[in-house]
Amino acid sequence: MAPAFSRDGILGRATRALLDKEFRGRSLSILKAFPLEYEDEVTDANAAMFELRRRAMNRHYAKMLGVKPLTKSDDQIGWMYEIPAHFSAHIEPSSVDEADAG
Repeated sequence: MAPAFSRDGILGRATRALLDKEFRGRSLSILKAFPLEYEDEVTDANAAMFELRRRAMNRHYAKMLGVKPLTKSDDQIGWMYEIPAHFSAHIEPSSVDEADAG
């Protein structure tokens, strides 16, 4: 990504606008933070670098898109979600969300 597009949240705002336009009525967004350069190629030799890259992607997606791990254990494998504001008002907080808030 060109540095000019990574500053000031430009890419995040563009991605959010695209999701909101194309998937306006969505109730849930799910993604997996997985560095594609390691697809089918995670070995003992590169596992540590893969993990660093995956965690960096988790942080980036959380900041850029407002997604969070599905569960605490999912933070270890990269599954993340976001419930759009228009839908979240209709959902009771889970015990996981309440534990995270405390």
